[in-house]
Amino acid sequence: MTLVFFGAGAFGLPSLDALLASDHRLAAVVTSPEKPSGRHLAPKPSAVKLWAIQNHIRVIEMASSKESECFAQLKEIKPDLFIVIAFGKILRKNYLELPVLGAINVHGSLLPKYRGASPMQSAVLGGDSETGVSVMRMVEELDAGEVCLTKKISLQDKETIVTLEPKLSALASHALMESLGPIEARKADWIAQDPNRATYCAKIKKEDGRLRWDLSAQQLDRQVRAYLAWPGSYTLCKGKRLVVKVSRPEISTSPCKHGQIQRVSPAGIAVATSDGCLVLEELQLEGRKTLRASEFLKGTPLKAGELLE
Repeated sequence: MTLVFFGAGAFGLPSLDALLASDHRLAAVVTSPEKPSGRHLAPKPSAVKLWAIQNHIRVIEMASSKESECFAQLKEIKPDLFIVIAFGKILRKNYLELPVLGAINVHGSLLPKYRGASPMQSAVLGGDSETGVSVMRMVEELDAGEVCLTKKISLQDKETIVTLEPKLSALASHALMESLGPIEARKADWIAQDPNRATYCAKIKKEDGRLRWDLSAQQLDRQVRAYLAWPGSYTLCKGKRLVVKVSRPEISTSPCKHGQIQRVSPAGIAVATSDGCLVLEELQLEGRKTLRASEFLKGTPLKAGELLE
């Protein structure tokens, strides 16, 4: 088959490697335009664009100002199938109808659960025992198409987005390659999603990382693990941003206020929540490096009774 891959993030790279090694023809990758990044706001290419350059694959950038140009280039390719993984954009009807076999998306959840932009983080936030990937036929409605293949994995007790993402990225690659044969032969078993079981997850914003001490310790620990890569989970300590890298929930019946430090020790800083306390084990104060609690307390002395906001 002649394939075109749509993606931006590193999540799709194992799938690209597998496609390149297959008997299929990867005619091009479509990705987002370079974005300003870093201190000097230098243009930064997407992970998919870098991969394509290194592997001598044609790159097509999809920008709203060059929509017709992008579509014309894709039309010239005469694609059999579009493959979309971690692209971050919704394809309109004219794109979906262009390939002979349509367009598929490999989504990082067990659809119809967690349709939307942050399924992996949502699985950690939800305390799920399992998650996985789904190969879905793309339609105009968000992540609502028929599914031909799912693959599951179990989540570990202290799973973080940093440990989960590479597992699902590899799983997505296996699911994609397993689905291509039946799709090409038009023998894939497409099963409609039950809309009554659908749940949605929004794009994560920077401010979502703020720790709300009126939540339970269990919820806050999941947040720390879900948002570890970005945006990070933070509170304010003496007016400075304090990012929590590693934490653990602990049962507590202390009458402390939400956000009040209950206990300070080299093993961690216990902070009162609505249910139990969250023990902060690894932290990063604004402008400083990440430290274990024992080292952090040497430079930033804290005592029981102080408030984190």
